[in-house]
Amino acid sequence: MTVEGGPINLGLLGYGDGRSPAYEKGRGSIGFENEIVAEFDSEHGGSVRNRDSSDITVTVTVTVTV
Repeated sequence: MTVEGGPINLGLLGYGDGRSPAYEKGRGSIGFENEIVAEFDSEHGGSVRNRDSSDITVTVTVTVTV
């Protein structure tokens, strides 16, 4: 994930099967290059919050293996 335009707060998580692991959390993040692998089959998502007044661009690359 890359961020252009300023730092963000972010949270990436999964939920279902009675579990809700947080894969990545950050404040003032400008992106990361970690590989995140889902721990189980279910719903996964995330949130991004722009803490600044300038526009930002967030780019996320997702790979799905079936």
